[in-house]
Amino acid sequence: MKFDLEQARKYKKITQKELANLLGVSEATYISWEKNPDNVRVGYAKQIASILGISYDVIFFGNELQFNLN
Repeated sequence: MKFDLEQARKYKKITQKELANLLGVSEATYISWEKNPDNVRVGYAKQIASILGISYDVIFFGNELQFNLN
């Protein structure tokens, strides 16, 4: 399964405002990141991945989310 930043946030049922608050950035800044994720600094990208519980590689590099069913 692939996620972009917006899809990952919606999958976890978190609003843009909630995620912005958790990251300590303005809602406008976060919205701009969803529109252009190349502008997200590595530190924030890793925080976002941690908050959402989805790998940084999946959200920002388009890698497939792997499920371990064992």
